[in-house]
Order: sequence, then C-alpha cells, then structure tokens
Amino acid sequence: MCASPAYIAKSPPLTRPEDLLNHNCFVYTNDSRPGFWTFSDGEHERSIQVKGRFYVNSSLAKRDALLQGCGITLTPRLVVEDLLKDGSLISLLDDFAPRELGLFALCAPQRHKLRKIRTVIDFMVRKLRANNDQSIR
Repeated sequence: MCASPAYIAKSPPLTRPEDLLNHNCFVYTNDSRPGFWTFSDGEHERSIQVKGRFYVNSSLAKRDALLQGCGITLTPRLVVEDLLKDGSLISLLDDFAPRELGLFALCAPQRHKLRKIRTVIDFMVRKLRANNDQSIR
C-alpha cells in the first residue's frame, strides 16, 4: 500500500487499517471483492471496506493517480517498486501485511515449448527474483 508524500502531508493520520476509512482509496474493480482490503498484523486478520472517488481496472492508471497525489492504493509491489525506491511514493502501514496474491503463467501443453512463451515466463521469473520475491517457484 502506498501514496505520494504530498497526499500524506495533506491527509488525516494513518496508523492502522481502520484509518483508511478517512482517506481517498483507489478501488480496483478487477478484484474479487472490490473495495475490500485484507490485512494481517501477524496475529489477527481484518478486512476494511475502503471507499474513494477513483474506481479503476488498471494498475498503470492507479500508478499515474498516485503520482498526482490523488489518494492511496493497494497494488502489487512490482508496479510501484521504482517509485518507492526514488521517493516519489511512500509505503504505508508496513506493520500490517496485505493479503498475498498469486501470479501464474499458464499455457496449453503443446505451446509450452514455443520459444517466445518461454522467454516471457523466464523474464517474469528473473524480474520478480530481482525484487527479492521469495515466493517464486
């Protein structure tokens, strides 16, 4: 979860997931439960139904809106990693882990030998491993 420093500077305090109710959160419409963000503090899991003025089905659109200081979003780290590193965005509520999502590459059995498909899969694995993603199999 992240936002721009400009958004955080002009917004109410954010110290726990329930504080998200006081913020403009981007709702990703392709989620199985749009607007429900689930967090764990290691002992307890809780879901918060966030609200906002921006309903979107594109991670790139969320990224652009973040940079404009429009709100907060929960997005895969690989979408914003470069912006977190250069300080354009800041990570939020790091003590509360969001629900993990999977990323899968599936192809028909006869197509798995095609070089271009294998190249894309190998690229994805290298990119994710470079971000220290320990769940790559």
